[in-house]
Amino acid sequence: MEKIYDYTIKLLRYVLKGDVPDLPNDVDFEKLYEFGRSHGVENMLYVGLKDLKIDVPKDVFQKFYYSYLMSIKIDTLQTMELEKIGKAFEDAGIDYIPLKGSVVKYFYPMTNYRKSGDIDVLVRGENLESARAVAENMGYKFNYIYENHGVHYEFTKNTFFHLELHRKLVSDDDRSGVFLSKAWDYAKLKSGTSHTYEFDINFLYVHLIAHIAKHLCSGGAGLRLFCDIWIMQYKNMIDRNKVRMYLEEANLSEIEGYIIKLLDKWFLDKKVNDKVLNKLELFVLKGGSFGTVSQKINMASFGQTDREQFENKYWKKKFLSYFFEPLPYMKQKYPILVSHSWLLPIMWIYRLVKIPFTEMHMVSKHLKEYSMSKNSDMDDLSEIYRIVK
Repeated sequence: MEKIYDYTIKLLRYVLKGDVPDLPNDVDFEKLYEFGRSHGVENMLYVGLKDLKIDVPKDVFQKFYYSYLMSIKIDTLQTMELEKIGKAFEDAGIDYIPLKGSVVKYFYPMTNYRKSGDIDVLVRGENLESARAVAENMGYKFNYIYENHGVHYEFTKNTFFHLELHRKLVSDDDRSGVFLSKAWDYAKLKSGTSHTYEFDINFLYVHLIAHIAKHLCSGGAGLRLFCDIWIMQYKNMIDRNKVRMYLEEANLSEIEGYIIKLLDKWFLDKKVNDKVLNKLELFVLKGGSFGTVSQKINMASFGQTDREQFENKYWKKKFLSYFFEPLPYMKQKYPILVSHSWLLPIMWIYRLVKIPFTEMHMVSKHLKEYSMSKNSDMDDLSEIYRIVK
């Protein structure tokens, strides 16, 4: 896979920096597509392949092309949807701050280059329930309250819209929790609005570093998150002195240092002889956007006295939650549960009967992940865990 890793980085460098790469001729383009997709950057790889006139098998090139077209469609729909959400919050008198992808995509050459699965919005804690009511009035279905990494409410509306309403950026026990809890102190009202706020660019940068650290701690962080940081560095968007001060206060100086070293290696060809950095690089590249199952288990098991027992519990919980989904998810699949939640056990049985006919591909996927996890060596990730936790 090293050739795939190298090919991907060189194409990203071309798209984001303009460096014309020297590319090998014997790359497996199907694997390149799957790897790019796992990191949410296959649409940018398409741009590089097209511009450089790389001879890609037609069937695989069509996959890249379709991903690129879909990125345009989803970006356009998400942009329009966030405008509607913003207007609804303005009308309701609710202060809000757009987060992550909906903000950083404007730093890219084209906004659709930066794919995003969610529309993330921060609201003041006292306005969370009011914001929820606004979202539901817009047709969003409430899924659940996400307790980890800062409480947020999660909603969906049709295929393309996945909304997360945050009342804080990270959980209280996060290493950057104290600093990021002051988010509103670093936000200013957007010109021409009454309730739409924007982060100070340096605070935004530190939040993105914290977000990468959170992803790494959970098992993996995709290349697109690292591209966000590279873009901000490359375009000299931040005040380095302020960022340094903010990073120290947020306890993120060390992990930011490693991120910058990785970016220097990938985008500037800087040679770095650092065993921890090499291990972090492989961890990032292997993991995709959310990490392999082995990486997730490995990172989650730190602090456990019996890691094998922990892994067994992990898989037991995973399979039970799949076959016996929690009520909020079951309500989406079986609307009758909205008004008759007492039918949940019956609907579980009904779903179990249907699974062999409708969801065997998902069962096979989970079994494959289980087998791969049991048969893989658990790398020593203690240094990575120490840096990001």
